[in-house]
Amino acid sequence: MNGLAKDFQTWITSNGYGVLEGLTGGVHLRYKLRNGRYFVTGSTPSKHTAVINAKSDVRKILGIASESPRAGKYRHEKQSAGYDGLNGNPLYAVPPEVERLRVAVKKLDARILELHPRRNADRLRELARRRVDLTDQLDRLGAPVSKPGTPAHT
Repeated sequence: MNGLAKDFQTWITSNGYGVLEGLTGGVHLRYKLRNGRYFVTGSTPSKHTAVINAKSDVRKILGIASESPRAGKYRHEKQSAGYDGLNGNPLYAVPPEVERLRVAVKKLDARILELHPRRNADRLRELARRRVDLTDQLDRLGAPVSKPGTPAHT
């Protein structure tokens, strides 16, 4: 392990992002990140840009905003938590439970919007109650909840 790899190891452990697990079968270092995922990097990087890129990759995996003020300015990281910086997708590194609930809410919204309020009042109330339960679960997890669209019958 050279000095650049030691600097990276110090950075990742001192910030609490992960711990070094050891070497892989070759000459790569394997880190276990705090979200349970693994990150593998070279044990002898030859350029400081390799370490900078590794830090960026770790932040993306963990859903942490970039340290670069320029990146924050252009990617609006302060406005959307969990911004991945690759394609503007704020759902990067979203826990599977949150994603499952969001998909269920979208499906319910689509079904609710298809129903006519007078002809399907009972079914509409049942679906609306279920949507409220799902959005309450999302609120408890700290995830933003989308608002339903406009009904098709208007």
